[in-house]
Amino acid sequence: MADPDELSQELQGIYCPPIDPALFMAIVMDYDLAIPAEVRRLCDTLNELKTSALDQENLPFDPTGTTNSRNLQDANLPESLSWPSLEHLDLNADDENDNNCDSRHDSRLGYTFLGTTSDDKVHNLMSMFPSVPRRQAEGILEECHDSLSRAMEVLLNLAFIDETQIARGSAQETPAEAAAMSQALAPRSIDGFQADEDQTKKSRKKNKKKNQQLRRDATSSQSSNVPAANKWETAKQDIDFISTRASVLLRENVASTYHGNSMSLCATIRALAIAYAPRDIGELEDDDAIIPQVAELAHKYTTIPDTTLVGLIRIANNEIMAADELAEALARGPVLNSLSDIITFTSAPIVLDPEEITSAASAEAAIETLPDMDYSQAAAAANAHFMARSSAFAQASQAARRARSNPLYNGASAYYREVGNEQRQLALRHLATASDRLVDGQSSQYDLDLHGVTVPNAIRISRERVNAWWHSLGDLKHVRGGGKHVHGGFKIVVGVGNHSRDGAARIGPAVYRTLESEGWKVECDRGVLLVTGHRR
Repeated sequence: MADPDELSQELQGIYCPPIDPALFMAIVMDYDLAIPAEVRRLCDTLNELKTSALDQENLPFDPTGTTNSRNLQDANLPESLSWPSLEHLDLNADDENDNNCDSRHDSRLGYTFLGTTSDDKVHNLMSMFPSVPRRQAEGILEECHDSLSRAMEVLLNLAFIDETQIARGSAQETPAEAAAMSQALAPRSIDGFQADEDQTKKSRKKNKKKNQQLRRDATSSQSSNVPAANKWETAKQDIDFISTRASVLLRENVASTYHGNSMSLCATIRALAIAYAPRDIGELEDDDAIIPQVAELAHKYTTIPDTTLVGLIRIANNEIMAADELAEALARGPVLNSLSDIITFTSAPIVLDPEEITSAASAEAAIETLPDMDYSQAAAAANAHFMARSSAFAQASQAARRARSNPLYNGASAYYREVGNEQRQLALRHLATASDRLVDGQSSQYDLDLHGVTVPNAIRISRERVNAWWHSLGDLKHVRGGGKHVHGGFKIVVGVGNHSRDGAARIGPAVYRTLESEGWKVECDRGVLLVTGHRR
């Protein structure tokens, strides 16, 4: 008896090919080669497999995948009408014979499987592709010049494109568009379809949960018949929306900021507003025109900080309607979570002695109206109150955001807004005191230097000092033909705007308009205003 290993190698040389070596080894392991009866049964099994494999190799390629059903039909047909074999093909024939052979091959295919008429072909196409309507099948068959194989290839490509788009969660194309672009977008033949299908399966195995979620999203979107948004069209609309309202900015800068903020409309508006926003809310006192605009927007959009609203107004070139639309778009955006919990609830200490309450109230009133505060003390107190006001409004904004999920935070938001308003009033009072002390140190009885003060305080101080100077003249102000030749006038130094944010004069025009509207005679010079009298 031969050695089992040698016998196995001998049998492998006989039966492989056409039997695959891996299949051969799997079958041999089921038999004991040391027993002659087992060897005979193994040879019988291998002979059957070899015969089946040889018959399978001799069959022509069938792109329809219906070889068995075709063979059953061919068994009942005469030999002249049966499926042609490769043995009858003349590989050395000229082009004319090849064309004739192809035409006979197509005609036999049409007769044996798909029928001889166009209606039969359409019927069979619809049976193989149930999701394809009859009108579409007729159109594709007509575009393929009544060629069944080409029509099947187009429909296979369409099925592949639909399945790939569903897996990726992308927008669905119409059948007409997919048929027109099948040459460029999808591979030709079954091999290309199978290769891409294998690649899709590998990607699904790599991240199965993610693909399942994408398929669920795609299915829900199809069921609701909601078309998928084009991100490039959305980006163009967002950039146009910002550019048309932020007239100060160039479109190129808006587009760059938009793409730098992950193509988010709200994040872009917030970034542009912060870039043009002041560092501290106290800088708003330099511009009397922007204060009512900020107050109007802050009353409507309580969740947006005042500094951000100032930035929106500035990029909108002080157009309140454009700034309002930008603020509305910003308010619809996602809520930015703070890095720390800025809301802390603390209870006031219990006061047992009523006299302590009275002393505390009097101390607070003394801070507001302390007459002997110098400039440095008043300025420091104003800055402290401005910082407290900003912190309170930030806490109010955070509480308003949290109130969307917990209504109890509405009370906290209202409380912090009230605290912020109180701190603002205190800051303005201390700022006015600091402005008075600064002007007193750099002015005299007949001239007033307004350098270093805000526009509202400059208007207030100039009005008070001009009235005081006019009343101090006594009878000189009633002398006929007098005026500045008698009393010399009252000089107000307003500057030319070199210290302003954009280099434009702000104090001078504001003071001039105020004095003119109150009936004072004012002469303008570079950086100086001269009040000569009052109109009767």
